[in-house]
Parts: sequence; C-alpha cells; structure tokens
Amino acid sequence: GSSATAQAPASEAPSFAADIEAARDHVTADELLDRLARDRAGVVLVDVRPQDEFDAFHLADSVRMDLPALLGGEGAALLAAHRDALVVLVSNGMTHPAQAWVELARRGHANVRILEDGLEGLRGGLLLPPSLRGAITEAAATAALPRHQLARLLLLAPPAAKTPTPGHRYATDPGHLEAPTVVSVAWVRDRGAAVAIVDAREPDAYAAGHLPGAVSLPVKALRGTRGGVVDELLPAAELAKRLGALGLDADAEIVVYAGPKLQDATQAVLALVTLGHRRVAVLEGGFGAWADGGLPILRERPTPVVKTYVPRAGSDAFVVGLEAVKATLAPGAPTLVDVRPAEAYRGEAPSGPRAGHIPGSLSRPYTADLLASERGVYWRAPDDLRADYGALGLAPAAPVIVSCRTGHQASQTWFTLHVLLGYRDVRWYDGSFVEWAAQPDLPIKTGASRSTPK
Repeated sequence: GSSATAQAPASEAPSFAADIEAARDHVTADELLDRLARDRAGVVLVDVRPQDEFDAFHLADSVRMDLPALLGGEGAALLAAHRDALVVLVSNGMTHPAQAWVELARRGHANVRILEDGLEGLRGGLLLPPSLRGAITEAAATAALPRHQLARLLLLAPPAAKTPTPGHRYATDPGHLEAPTVVSVAWVRDRGAAVAIVDAREPDAYAAGHLPGAVSLPVKALRGTRGGVVDELLPAAELAKRLGALGLDADAEIVVYAGPKLQDATQAVLALVTLGHRRVAVLEGGFGAWADGGLPILRERPTPVVKTYVPRAGSDAFVVGLEAVKATLAPGAPTLVDVRPAEAYRGEAPSGPRAGHIPGSLSRPYTADLLASERGVYWRAPDDLRADYGALGLAPAAPVIVSCRTGHQASQTWFTLHVLLGYRDVRWYDGSFVEWAAQPDLPIKTGASRSTPK
C-alpha cells in the first residue's frame, strides 16, 4: 500500500498574543496617571534602564531593576510581593520593557504592563508645559495646565531642599468641628463621608483630579459685582443658595482645601463664616499634601442631594466697607494692613485704577506667612508669625483691618490672625484697593511702608 506524508501541525499562537491584540500589554501615560491618582499604593513602577540614566531622571517611587535582575530572583521576589498591584515597566522607549513583558507574560504574570511611548513620550506629553506642546491655543493650554500640574505632583520626585518640612502643625483634629480651625490629611482620611469636602480651586484643576467626594466651589462662585465694585462677596441669600445646591446645609461639618493658592480656601471659609457657619476647617497642606500622602484622587464628580442652607443673620459684622476704611485716616482708628505684594503697595505694579496704597496702611504681603511647594502649602511656625506681626505693631486685642486688591488675599491674613493666632478683632475689607482707587477724591500714597502703626 501507499503511505501519506503527515503534515506538521501549525504552531499555536502563544497565550499572551491575545493580550497584545487586546492592548493588555501596555498603559498610556494618561492611564498611568489616572491609576496613580486613584490608587498610588497599587502601582509599582520598575525602571529597567542603567543606573546612570536612572540617576539622571526617574519617576517618583520607581524601582530600578535591569533586565537580568527583573527576569531573575530579584524580579521574582518583587512580582510575588506585588501580585495584586499593577506593575509598569519603564525605559526611555518601549523595546527593552516589551522584551521583558513577553517573558513575564509567558511565566503567567498578567498584572505587568509597559509604558506606551516610554519616558520620552511621557516627558514630551504630560510633563511638558502645555504652552510648549507645539501648535496649541491659549485656551487649550490653560485647560491642560491642571493635568500637567497633577502629573508633576504624582510623577516627579521633589527636590528635598524645596519641600516644606515645617516642624509644627496647626491642625487641631477635633472630635467634631465646632469652630473654624485647621485639620490634617489623616483626619480627613479617617473621617471619610462624615465630613463634606469642598474644593476651592479653579474648575479646571478640580476636573483634573480632586479628593473623593469633593464638590467644586471656586472663588468666582462666591463673588460678583455689587454696587459697581467687582469681586465683592455675594449676598447671603445667594451664597446660601449655591451652598445648598452642593448638598451643604448650616449644620454640615465642612473641610475646604486649595492648591497652590491657600487664599482660595480661606476665601471660602470666610464666606461660610459670614453666614454664621462655625463647623468649618481648612485642610493643612491642601491638595498637594493629600496627593503627597498617596491618597486617592478622582476625576468623577459626585451628585449631591440639594439641601436648604439657612444663614444666621448678623454673622458678617467683621466685614467692613469703604466708610470704615476712610475712618482709618484719622488718629486712633483701627490699623489697616495691606497684604498685596510689596511692589503693588509701593505703587510699582498697578493694582487698580491708580497705583499705590491707602495712606497710613502697613505693608505685610500675604506670602510672607507661608512655606509653599508643589507638595503642599503650609503656614510658617506660630512663634515666627507672632513675632512678625508684633514687630509690625499689631496687638492681639487691638482692632485691625486687612485689605488687598479685591479681598481674596486678605482672607488668608484674616484667617491667619483671627483663627490661627487668636487676634480678637480682625476685620476684612471686601472692596479693598480696587474700590478705594476707583474713588478719585480719596488719597493714595506711593513708596515704602511705615514700620509701625500710628
């Protein structure tokens, strides 16, 4: 009989081929950022480049492990310890991580990914300032900036010398909020849904990532034009309506946080206090401190249940207007402190229709109270602040009025003096220099500040 030659069966595709087809072999830079924001502890970054390249630049919290180590005992131990985490292999490009991924996938490690386009792509995308990304409109660059800032915060290891490390904390972390104060990241984390979280940053920053459950209340939502003066605090009824729409009522325990501009948080707290709200706090370190603690950052917006906010009448007596500030021109009146940058106070930088400052006012820039970096914004030590304000001639029992350009920056100084340092009679000039300078009959001076009040 005749015999037939048997044909060798076609080789079967490796099991991981389906993962490649379904794009389960890589993550994009944007996907990596989102995953780090939601669950920083659940991501392990493994940098497979040589030591000198790693030393020159690497992502925050990444582990350096070359390919022989990764595919040997050291890598096996790391993967065993993080079998429930997402392990992302990074290099300048994708070639070496892809080679390692194939072998690890063959060994059954389904939780490993490679960074699409490598570090070069990430640096040219998320880490490159939006304004430098080729042809881009100003509006698009502005909208992309918060995402860029979040990427820098989560992906770059901060220079140690620029990270604030205050040896003090203002956080009181009470059992329950009963009066305006400062609370820590740990306190907010542990209280969870028991407190309402308010994000006072710009809407684009909120959209790029915020604390879980946080509602957005930017400064512009608190202010409007009143009596011809721009950026005035809205009437109590309107503020109450906006707070109620965010699911807040007069009994809520509220924690407010900001980003680089601490005055965003203090402006929101001040607005709440004008309505009689006492159960309110500023998050110490703000958004930067929360992110630096590796805590979740979400992009999803909560859907609050609308409530009725009932303000308490007569709670805004510390807010003063133009007539009260005119009175500071006379001897024996409350001391007026101008917290704008010193160059604006001296008249070197226009800060309204006319340049300069209100006669008799003292210069104390609001920035002088702070230690700031991407990792958090903190107040300086209490003893240092007391000494500075004492040298300015301010006494804790004496009345003082704080002013800036529109009242925004001055809200931070109001909080510093009244809440943190215990000054008993701190008043806030809402209209500030914009209102004063718009009155042509009112005097304005230029030049340096006097060292002590009259």
